[in-house]
Amino acid sequence: MRKLLLSVFILFAVVLKAQKKTGEFILNGIIENPQTSHLYLRYTNNEGVSILDSAAIQNGQFQFRGHINEPTLAIFKANKQIIPDDENLNIISFYLEPVTMEVNVTYNEFLKAKFTGSKTQNETKLLGRYCDTIKSNSPTKFESYSNATRAFIRDHPGSFVSLSNLNGYKGWWPIDSVISLFNILSPTFKGTHTGVELSTFIRKKMETAVGTTAGLFRTVDVNGKTVNLEHFRGKYVLLDFWGSWCAPCREGMPHMKEVYKKYKDRRLAVIAVAHENDESDKPWKEAIAKDATQMFIHVRSELKNDPVYKKISDQYFVTSFPTKFLIDPSGKIIGKYLGSDDDSKLDQKLVELFP
Repeated sequence: MRKLLLSVFILFAVVLKAQKKTGEFILNGIIENPQTSHLYLRYTNNEGVSILDSAAIQNGQFQFRGHINEPTLAIFKANKQIIPDDENLNIISFYLEPVTMEVNVTYNEFLKAKFTGSKTQNETKLLGRYCDTIKSNSPTKFESYSNATRAFIRDHPGSFVSLSNLNGYKGWWPIDSVISLFNILSPTFKGTHTGVELSTFIRKKMETAVGTTAGLFRTVDVNGKTVNLEHFRGKYVLLDFWGSWCAPCREGMPHMKEVYKKYKDRRLAVIAVAHENDESDKPWKEAIAKDATQMFIHVRSELKNDPVYKKISDQYFVTSFPTKFLIDPSGKIIGKYLGSDDDSKLDQKLVELFP
């Protein structure tokens, strides 16, 4: 594990020095039976800005031009509106590259569009075949695609599709697995925007890995009382990152109350850290009252007394909810639990600590 982490840190230092490359893309297209005057392309340009471009259809032909640094997942569609995928026959995602590409498409049959000129788009089709092969041996759709993607990355470390999909799964797979797969990828991609984003994710995840010291914070609780994590030394602390908007978080509160009831007299404190979308305290306080969780120490993720960090969830690099951290009396992280499915692992750990 130390060797893996060291190699990631070295790679991170290297990719930060990598110079950005800019390139122009041209997407020439032909559309049959058009029933609109314009087509639309959404992508992220070489400055990291989300672009929604339009192209007029003239005699069944159209063209998009722009600048990107690397293969970029784009959305090609026949309208500006956001329509559910199952109702929209005129939308498709594909990999745009800084080269000249062509597309042939028929109105109301965008899923059958044929793209040429993109090596990355061709490799996406190969990934699809991996998924078709492996799905019959997997119990769920997610596990099917997850297993197929791992196999694809191992077999195609020189494909940008491998980097892009590893970046997409990074929050779902164990960090050791992400690091191992990242280390086998072609160095060509590690200086790209996606490569730097992924290496940054790995570095920050390792800063809050099991065995590291929990970052300190000081804020106020729902009642205005000061909460300083350092003052909890000598106790076990369970940080529960949740949100009033998060259905799985709310559904897991009855179990959290049982955990607290069982271990509250054995030096276990529960600090519920709410990551809220609403600036007011109303949804947060209403959720506490409705779920009857007043026995926990409730704080918002936004720090009010810390000049360094803006949010506790950012400090702990929480990217999915619920996420729980178990901290021992010395301040060390001894458990990290993602989603409701990990509650059984938390229970097992607590039984080990408090037999």
